[in-house]
Formats: sequence, C-alpha cells, structure tokens
Amino acid sequence: MGKINVLLVSGQVCTEHVYQETNEMFRTVLESTGMFNIKITEEFNGATKATVEKYDVIILNYDGKGAPAESGYDYDYIRWNPETENLFFEFVKSGKGLVLHHTSLWLEDNLPEEYKKIWGAYLQINKGSRKNPSDEFTVRFNMESPFAKDLPYEWRVVNDDLFTGVQINHDPNVKIIASVFDDLENYKNDKNFPPARFCTAKIPGGKLENMVGVNSFQPVAWTNKYGKGRVFAMTIGHDMETWRRVSYLTLLCRGVEWAATGKITIQPPDRVEENRFKKWPFFGQEAK
Repeated sequence: MGKINVLLVSGQVCTEHVYQETNEMFRTVLESTGMFNIKITEEFNGATKATVEKYDVIILNYDGKGAPAESGYDYDYIRWNPETENLFFEFVKSGKGLVLHHTSLWLEDNLPEEYKKIWGAYLQINKGSRKNPSDEFTVRFNMESPFAKDLPYEWRVVNDDLFTGVQINHDPNVKIIASVFDDLENYKNDKNFPPARFCTAKIPGGKLENMVGVNSFQPVAWTNKYGKGRVFAMTIGHDMETWRRVSYLTLLCRGVEWAATGKITIQPPDRVEENRFKKWPFFGQEAK
C-alpha cells in the first residue's frame, strides 16, 4: 500500500494563531511516521475536482477569520464560494476523509446547515460556546475508543485552549474520543472573564453557572460519519507544548489515518531505552 495523500487547507486563521507554524507541525509529525505525503494550500477557494481527486484526506486548519486591522481585530468571516463548499462536502461524502483542527470547529451563524452535519459536533458563539479561562487542563480518554489503545487514561496539557459549550448532533455516528471537565471555578477565579470582544461568551441571566455545558465533561476529540466519508475532529492543539505530548501526537496521527482509510494501525512512539533520546516528534528518527 502506498502512502496516504493529505491536503492541508489553510490560509485564513484567526490572528492569535501563527497558522504557518502549525501547518509545518502537521507536515513534520505526519511525515515522520513514514505513512503520509502532505501538501499545503493557502488558497482553497476556487478549487476544482482535479484539485482534490488524488488526495485521501483533507486537514482543515482554516476558520475563515480576517487578518489584523491597524487597531483591534478584524474578525469578519471569509467564506468560500458555493461551488467550493459543494466540492468540499462531496469530497468527504464520496468516501474520503476530513480532519478538523482547533479553531476550524467554530462555525458562523450564516453558514449552511450542511457544515453542522459534517462536523458532527461544533462550536458557535450564539449557541453558548466559549473558551474556558484556564490554559492548563487534564484530558481524559474514553478508553473504549480504539483511538485510546496503549495510551494513558488521563494526560495533561498546558498553554492550550479549552473550547466548551460544544454543540453535539444527536447522531449515533458521533463518537466521543476524549473530554475535559469545564470547571465553573476557572471562570469565577479569572478576573478577565468575560473575555474581550473578539472572544465573547453568553452568560444567561448573568450567572456563570447557567452557561451551556459548564461543570460537565466537554468533548475535545470525536469522530463522525458523513455519507461514505469519515471525519475526525480535535479542538486542542493551540501550542507546541501540546504537540509535544505523546498522547496528542498519537491521537492526531491515528485521526488522520482513520479519516483517510477507516483503519487505526499507528502505534505510540517507542520511548523505551535508547529511544528516549529521539528528538521530537519521536516517530521515525534514530536515537543519538
């Protein structure tokens, strides 16, 4: 079997993210396994069938947000044209794969309902989705998920974004892989919450305890089926510190493999004995 061909679609990501660095992280991690070839495009709008036909999976590192303005932030959403949207939907529906990364899980109010169907679960400001003030939290696997095999039940990340108030479609195809507890105390103890205008939060009745999903486990990774295609989604991965976590690396690579093929064969990086000296990303590199 040949390598899995990956198209990473990017180019318009909210201004607090240096998306080019994240794109190169994807390239480094995936290609280090020896299983993937990755192509990066920063202009997907206007794509044709010929653009995507050779690829097995699309990774979306795109949230449609604008570039920084001279004062403050310009967060007007830049939407693909209808032909490109339909091509994107049909690509997955035909039996190919889709991986949704971090802020790409946020959906604008005026997008077609088809986005919600393909995402399986999503984030939306007007539905009460938000960012928990803490940037350090514990991820807990659903240990019945094949994605969690040979990985620890819990693992810690720092300097990341915990997006909560996740809207989950009532569909048996949506399978939760990993979750984080959305602790009410994090909001009470943060003097900067509610956040700035470019990261708003709905607080029903002015009471933090009324926020959607607060004080419950919120999904940070899940899968969905769309037509004949497979969708893998993960909201964490904001910072390099998370990318260095073996559990994150393994989950990400398994997610791309599963979305492309429907199979999970990738094992966690071997970190035993001399392999402890392998450089990040630990896959496919000789020990010193």
